[in-house]
Amino acid sequence: MKPRLFTLFVLIVSLGLLLTSAGAAQRPKLPDANGPISVPSTALRQGSGPCLPRHGETEGRGPANTNAAHQPAWNVELVGQIGGPTYAVAVQGNYAYIGVGPRLVVLDVSNPARPSVAGQTIVLPGLVRDVYAAGDYAYVAAGEAGLRVV
Repeated sequence: MKPRLFTLFVLIVSLGLLLTSAGAAQRPKLPDANGPISVPSTALRQGSGPCLPRHGETEGRGPANTNAAHQPAWNVELVGQIGGPTYAVAVQGNYAYIGVGPRLVVLDVSNPARPSVAGQTIVLPGLVRDVYAAGDYAYVAAGEAGLRVV
């Protein structure tokens, strides 16, 4: 009986490792945080306003990169931020549901240039790892604490 259990254990572990390595091979490669960022021109905001410098421009902080003509432009504008680790985001209509640490924060994004906090939960017993919004409810995966419906 023991050899069968051991064989079953080895088969299950092997299958798990095989599926894990196959899933890892299909994941897209994330860009290097220190390298240049390439954003398709169709995804960029049109219009005027302050923008980040193009890659290679320094705004007086040192020598410019002489190869800047071959680098992608950084024409993305930061309009606001919320502190804390953010692991989950869901958008429904004019609201964005954001898992910020152990709390769900709801933002009114009807004016994307000026998002405002519409509400937030009390501190949940686990970090918000995922969120799904449907109708009047948000389904929050709070790590080890399980699923919460708010």
